[in-house]
Amino acid sequence: MIKYLIIIIFISFSAYGFDPLADFQFAPEQPKEKESRFGGYLEYSARYTPKSGKLIQNRGKVFLEADYEKERLFFYASAYAYYDSAPEDWQGDTEILRLYEAYARYNTERLDITAGNMMLRWGTGDGINPMDILNPRDHLNPVAGARTDSRLPATMVQTVYAGDFFTAEAVFIPFAEVNELPEQGSPWENRSLNELRRNVPVESENKPDGTEGAARIYTTYNGWDAALLYYGGYADEPLLKYRNGSILPVYERIKAYGFNFAKGLSNGTLRGELAHKEGSFYGSGYTIGVIGFDRNFDNDGYLNIQLFTDSEGKEGRGFTYEASDKYFNGDLKSGFRGTHYGDDSGGFEVFSEYYYADGFTLKSGIMLIYGKPSTVWGQYSDNDYVYTEFKFSF
Repeated sequence: MIKYLIIIIFISFSAYGFDPLADFQFAPEQPKEKESRFGGYLEYSARYTPKSGKLIQNRGKVFLEADYEKERLFFYASAYAYYDSAPEDWQGDTEILRLYEAYARYNTERLDITAGNMMLRWGTGDGINPMDILNPRDHLNPVAGARTDSRLPATMVQTVYAGDFFTAEAVFIPFAEVNELPEQGSPWENRSLNELRRNVPVESENKPDGTEGAARIYTTYNGWDAALLYYGGYADEPLLKYRNGSILPVYERIKAYGFNFAKGLSNGTLRGELAHKEGSFYGSGYTIGVIGFDRNFDNDGYLNIQLFTDSEGKEGRGFTYEASDKYFNGDLKSGFRGTHYGDDSGGFEVFSEYYYADGFTLKSGIMLIYGKPSTVWGQYSDNDYVYTEFKFSF
């Protein structure tokens, strides 16, 4: 039923006809001159938990990226290496060398084709985003200030066709990407998994060998952006099943249908999303709706409020929020943000970001996690942390 409701909503946006998509950027008809760029950053970041008196992150990182563009072709690649001494406490990975994004794009006036390892964000929300499920979550950094920091690229092929009145997009993921289980003994290992590992062997990896696919069609009319979305693949989180004397993470196939919109107003932006997901992972089905509003004040102040509710109950209902302002000619940004769920659990962060000269950034703040131990967020309440980050970009 929900699928037909989503389709009806989208058709209602189409009933009045549309103007060409003036807001969308397409590749120019004239060939471009050769252009290339190389850059990156050096970063040190630390997270200290007062309750345990330990660092849960003590990381030095080098990130490099390069791109090359000639005529209708565009190439991009990035990689990073870091050393983090904190995981020594739970025998986790302390050294990581990883190819991050690496893809090639061919642009035409109407059709763009991109293939490789990349990040692809779908949705309009700034907090809860039900259809942002193409990229897996990084189990080493599940609580991140920015959404892109908490997800990992996936290998995919993206095709975008720009029509006169709409844009259609199709994505093919040849190797299914899902969330890995947290490392045993890490601060982000959930309580139920920790108890299982104490009593029964738990396999850490069992990635599905199937493919995934997604599609969306979106358009703009009179300041309204609207999109229909579809995803067919695997649930990011596994079901833990007992097989042959051990626990095996099993990733079930799901289907997801979504609708989202955004409307620019004189003093901000109104955003909304509706998603319905089906499959054995969700039992009889799962539906979630999100509505939010964000506003900029004189290019310095920022306010964002988002309400969400789902068909499950209190754990899936709540709100997100963020408020910030800039000082010293925009060099210093300070504010707070958080998420609160209906079961009285969530997270609250106070942050500041200072930008000095060209390329130097200092970030600091505190993250508070609250709730009863039986709640999704409350089980991590011992992980309240103070953090700092130094970054030099070049």
